[in-house]
Amino acid sequence: NNDASTEETDSGKYKIAVSNAFMGNDWRQLMIRCLEVAAEKEPYSDKIDLTIVNSENSPEAQSSAIDALVEEGYDAILVDASSATALQTSVNRALQQGITVVSFDSVIDMDGVYTVQTDLVGMAECWAAYLCEKLGDGAKVAVDTGMPGSTNGNTVYEAIMAIMEEHNMDVVAEFASEYTDGVCQEQLASVLAANPDLEGILSQAYVESCYAALTQAGMDLIPVTAYDTNLGMITAVNNDMDAIIGNNCPGLGVIAMDVAMRVLDGEEVEQDLFVEPGIFV
Repeated sequence: NNDASTEETDSGKYKIAVSNAFMGNDWRQLMIRCLEVAAEKEPYSDKIDLTIVNSENSPEAQSSAIDALVEEGYDAILVDASSATALQTSVNRALQQGITVVSFDSVIDMDGVYTVQTDLVGMAECWAAYLCEKLGDGAKVAVDTGMPGSTNGNTVYEAIMAIMEEHNMDVVAEFASEYTDGVCQEQLASVLAANPDLEGILSQAYVESCYAALTQAGMDLIPVTAYDTNLGMITAVNNDMDAIIGNNCPGLGVIAMDVAMRVLDGEEVEQDLFVEPGIFV
């Protein structure tokens, strides 16, 4: 890093910005709220001035937002990316200005960028193995692709499909929940209408979304996978559902902020940090 990266504001604090590409689900809103709360607490409140910039979910909009932050002379930019590749040009401009870049959650893999992410491959493999064990080889399942174009969605999908193939599972339908309750329910309603003999759902949304879709279709509560919510865990327990829930912690943004602060402080920090997911059944 050059001198520009460690220059502090008039208040003596580091200027750190968050570039977030999407606010359309609960996870992103929780992630932003975690950052806002943490930034007001020690050790961050005395050392960091935090700015959060939300873009529409397009690489063009986020690239423009990052370019604007570079012009404004931020010390560090935390990026939850709309695209793993399309943002590389604007991120490279930030790096050339000596700005510390930490990419988290949906990450950009390029030289000079610090990354913070959940071990989604490990989580997805646990999901898929659980369902294969519950259902037996060759069962009929539906697979959620997540958010179209999302690095995380593709990572989870590919890990799931590798295990589906190993166990000769019959993937009768794919759908895109966009990690959103309403979209997941709507997409699943179509899948269930076309496949009343479905035996399992590999969802990248929530237990409560799957529960609502199954009950509205008048179907048995078949085994499901899902991301974490307290409501999902309660829904699973109260309705005796077979469910495996993976934890993609909304606090990833705070971990990224901590990495940026330590880099600016001159500490040696690991370039790539994998957070082990919690798994609940």
